[in-house]
Amino acid sequence: MKEQDLDVMDLLDKSFEQLKEALKNNGDRFCVPYNGSHYRISEQEIKCCFIETFINDAPKGYLYSVETPTIEKYRFSEKGKQVIPRKDPNGRRGNIDVVIFRGNNDDENRVAIIEFKANFVDNSKYAKDFCKLKEEPGDISRVFVELFIINDGTEKNRLKDKLLHNNKGAIARNTFFVGYGLNLSSVDESIKITKEDLQR
Repeated sequence: MKEQDLDVMDLLDKSFEQLKEALKNNGDRFCVPYNGSHYRISEQEIKCCFIETFINDAPKGYLYSVETPTIEKYRFSEKGKQVIPRKDPNGRRGNIDVVIFRGNNDDENRVAIIEFKANFVDNSKYAKDFCKLKEEPGDISRVFVELFIINDGTEKNRLKDKLLHNNKGAIARNTFFVGYGLNLSSVDESIKITKEDLQR
């Protein structure tokens, strides 16, 4: 990570702990939607926990924004069909889930960009995020976060397929990855997986 006094990965780990506490009904204000038979787990849950953690724990002088327009323009489709995402000056701006700034929210003050996903969505959705994380300018931290439910033991292989062997575009070397797996039967047995774990 680039910033010495802002540990994004530590904030993400604390966010996951907050999410687990919410699932155990030990949360402070945040709760996870429940429809009477199961919890709704989406990227919004981990993103909301991250924002709360950032507000409480990030050092003074840092700001965040959500759904922040990208600096670069991208091409994600042509003539209504999905293409391998790429930077394109004739394309359109995308959005970054969370951008962290130091001092003020000028583009040159960005220190981290974070994209969140949950539950193994379509490969093209991953590829769009990977492209934005790779191509956005600046000496910044780039982080991709996946939240998933542990249920059949194939989650690590599915992460490898989505991140490392994605036919629409794999995660770049300049991007950090952390995956958080929730065991809804026993929240304390939930897991964390990094890019290094997937490359073993």
